[in-house]
Amino acid sequence: MAASCLILLTGCGGGSLDSRAPGPGHHTAPSTSPGAPSTPPASPGTAPGGHPAESGGEGSEVYVYNLFRREQGREDREPEGLTASEFTTFTALEWDSWGADSATASGELRGTWCLPGCQNEPYQVTVVLSEPRTVDDTAFFSRYEVIEAPGMPEDQRELLRQVDGGRLMLPEDGSGPPADGPS
Repeated sequence: MAASCLILLTGCGGGSLDSRAPGPGHHTAPSTSPGAPSTPPASPGTAPGGHPAESGGEGSEVYVYNLFRREQGREDREPEGLTASEFTTFTALEWDSWGADSATASGELRGTWCLPGCQNEPYQVTVVLSEPRTVDDTAFFSRYEVIEAPGMPEDQRELLRQVDGGRLMLPEDGSGPPADGPS
């Protein structure tokens, strides 16, 4: 059942969402020397040329574990689409911030808990990712909270709380919230 829910959710949103594209605030400086080869822009979490990013800036080493359109999951930063759980997916995300302790974005919310209504008319929300946890030497946000959801009825908010409890998937098992994490 979980696999069928995941397949249903990863197909949500239509269009092409590529989380490898740089998010807001990510810029690649032009080459300063004439004739120097141009380097494609870096993906979030990578340096130019596709190499892992060096640690340094605020939040530079905190990721979200994401299965959106990738069954095996991956480390991700500022994704346009995020599968938060087997029941909940965020799409059309525009990131306002991404730091060491939290990240905030606005976008669309869909899930199995609100079908069929939210499939074609997703809720417009603001979501905050928080509570980084380290898994195999990599920090991942482990919680999410929808802080704004105009037009989302209270019964739908309660269903969302019941199915996920605000937990994000982690790479420990790739299938759900951490067994030893807060609930």
